[in-house]
Amino acid sequence: MPLKKPTQEIKEEIEFFIAGILNYDAQLNQRTGKKITPKWEQNRLKISGAIAQLIEFLPKETHSRTQSEQKLHLRYLLISILRDRLEILIDERPKNSQGKYQGIREWKFTLKFWHPPTQADYISLNLRAFAHHWNQTYNIAPTTAPPRHNLPQRRHTKFIGHRAELERLLSLLAGNRQQIIPIEGMAGVGKTTLALETAYRCLVDSNFQSIIFSSAQSQQFLGTHLTRRFIAERNLRDLLQVIFRTLDGAGDLPSDIEEQILCLQDLLAERPTLIIVDNIENIAEPSDIIGFLACLPPTVKVIIGSRVRLGLGGEAIALEPLDVDESIELIKHQFANQRLGEKQDVKITASQISLIRRIAKGLPLAITYLVGSLSISEEMVPKKSLANTDLALYCFERVVSQLKAIPDAVAYQLLLSLSLFPDGASTEAIAHTIGSDINRDAIAPSLQELYRRTLTFSLTPERYHLHSLTQEYVLRELSQQPELAQTLRDRWLNWYLDFAAPYNTIYWQEWQEDGLLSREWLNLRSVVDWCIQQQDYESVVHFWQCLKGFTLLNGYWQDRQQWLSWLESAAQEREDLAIVAELKYHNSYTLAFIDESDASAKAISLALEAWEMQEHLKVEVQFDLAMYIAALYIRQHPKNGDLAANLELAQSWIDRGKQILATIPNAPYRQFQIYYYQAEIQCVTGELAPAYDCYLLANQIAEQSGLKRPFYFSSVRMAAILMQQKQFVEAETRLVNGLNCTREYKDSRGMLFCLKYLAEVKKAQKDAIAARELGEEAKNGFKKLRMKREEEMMEQFLQQLR
Repeated sequence: MPLKKPTQEIKEEIEFFIAGILNYDAQLNQRTGKKITPKWEQNRLKISGAIAQLIEFLPKETHSRTQSEQKLHLRYLLISILRDRLEILIDERPKNSQGKYQGIREWKFTLKFWHPPTQADYISLNLRAFAHHWNQTYNIAPTTAPPRHNLPQRRHTKFIGHRAELERLLSLLAGNRQQIIPIEGMAGVGKTTLALETAYRCLVDSNFQSIIFSSAQSQQFLGTHLTRRFIAERNLRDLLQVIFRTLDGAGDLPSDIEEQILCLQDLLAERPTLIIVDNIENIAEPSDIIGFLACLPPTVKVIIGSRVRLGLGGEAIALEPLDVDESIELIKHQFANQRLGEKQDVKITASQISLIRRIAKGLPLAITYLVGSLSISEEMVPKKSLANTDLALYCFERVVSQLKAIPDAVAYQLLLSLSLFPDGASTEAIAHTIGSDINRDAIAPSLQELYRRTLTFSLTPERYHLHSLTQEYVLRELSQQPELAQTLRDRWLNWYLDFAAPYNTIYWQEWQEDGLLSREWLNLRSVVDWCIQQQDYESVVHFWQCLKGFTLLNGYWQDRQQWLSWLESAAQEREDLAIVAELKYHNSYTLAFIDESDASAKAISLALEAWEMQEHLKVEVQFDLAMYIAALYIRQHPKNGDLAANLELAQSWIDRGKQILATIPNAPYRQFQIYYYQAEIQCVTGELAPAYDCYLLANQIAEQSGLKRPFYFSSVRMAAILMQQKQFVEAETRLVNGLNCTREYKDSRGMLFCLKYLAEVKKAQKDAIAARELGEEAKNGFKKLRMKREEEMMEQFLQQLR
């Protein structure tokens, strides 16, 4: 029979008490006067102290009780809950001759924890363990969110064959013996199918809190201008981005790759996670990725799909072709699926089944190709015996030859066009690439024909993808027709030039509705790589102007820096000094975005170099650069100059900006910057009233002009001043509005600063519980982003609440 459950308030009081005791012990060496005496013995903490001192570790809300009520309440928590119900407290007060405890004023007891102080982050680990123990004791089902995942749709409706391998894989995932489990087998044998079937079964059974799928990009999409080291790091960064965005759903990774790895190790240590890395053979140097996966915490299990033996040690799932019965089952199933919706009751004959089985030799992808063909005859049987590794290609070539024979061959040309898109393509993109001379009415049925033959698949409506091996084969087919390949490439490029163009009209420092850009990111990156490889300078400049804001605010640091480096070199060769100057500015901006204080002084140096070339810049860019230099001087690291001198320089750049602004018509965002940075100087010098007035003017301009990001920044700055002026209600209103904005646009850094300030507001309003919750959320977020200074500040803030 379950125990009677205390209230949630009681649970929160005990959590507050335990957190206070643990944090007090952690900071004991820094304290001048001891309230209590704690002493660790492995994972047990012995406590001795007067009851009046122990009461101080309870939430401040309980202090409204009388002293005798507080003592009785603390005794209830310690004895009735911690000792008798939860059984994690040992009462060590001495007893008298009648066996009764003598300790009334002085208490001695031991708390039985789960994690000793030698473990990193033992305080939060113990608090999580306490919550779990509470739920178990009182039979409370934890309210767990459904697992986060990014799994693509299964391309099969029934799992056929490899059942023993499936059971073994699930068994290995359930055990503790092996963390990385390779699935090895030839191309087309069903490695991806097995991995996805396993993942979906784990998803249904909630075996993991997160399931993450990543497929390595084929080397055929990477430009020859990229070094092997760059490609290796890009592959690792891509995987890190996929993991982080699946786990977090929003936000930014740190810019440094080592910091990214540490950040993800912290995140993954908190939740059981399954990571699938498919097609690892596509990666020229997979050692970086395998090394990263091997260093993940034990909460993580990894499945790696590979055509080659990886030799990682431990057990590998080796896939072989299907046996006779499984082959026949798959042939019938594929045929029935492909004929769904057809009016004619067409059945596959026994002789056709036998013929497909003889040709495909149990290889699932080969079976899929053959079942999708229009006709199957003895002529399709290979004239000589083929190795299993060549079977899929042979069957693919037979199907392609049938597509070519169809009048107009629209399906064939669509297949070639689709091969250029590494991450799938919309119907409109494929239609544009195939060209205007193709009958538009034939495109939709031809795409459906490719889908029916399972040459393509669709993860979302009106968007088509190719199986990775099919894509490899189609690109090989296309390479044999260089003139057609160039024509398709030109149209493909033009499609993305037009696709990106509207983003050039959005001010690059503003938040962007980036759903479409995110969806097309891998394709866009592939196009830019192609342009760089072809030395297409004008196209790269166009993509840079359209995507510079997206790459900055979404953390694509490596690609951004690679584009900047190539463009600056190419611009210098062409003596395009306007682009050279602008790129120096953006190189500097990237450095300052990563380190606002510019401790290395590299950002200010690059910015001043850009200004030396300011006569080549458009007047709008001159203004932006002047205001950016002002901001650098305001925020510059103390070691890089005297504060007063820096502020004087900042003011001179603002004044210069005002002169430039007089020549720019209708420039609300630039007018905003004048007021904003003037207010920032006034805040540094302690002139809060005029600073608030300037921020208010900037805020009004942003609101009237629909500038979301500037509106957020000025609102938060105003809230900070309002807090110092003890106008907490208005400060809270502005911060809540700012928090909503940052969540809408997934600006995790901005969101964390809103949480930080809101916690301070709640503390000032004597709402300790809300302040603690907000402070913990902010601290954990700063920790996740490896923002160490901010994390330490929030830890100090939380200490003051205990």
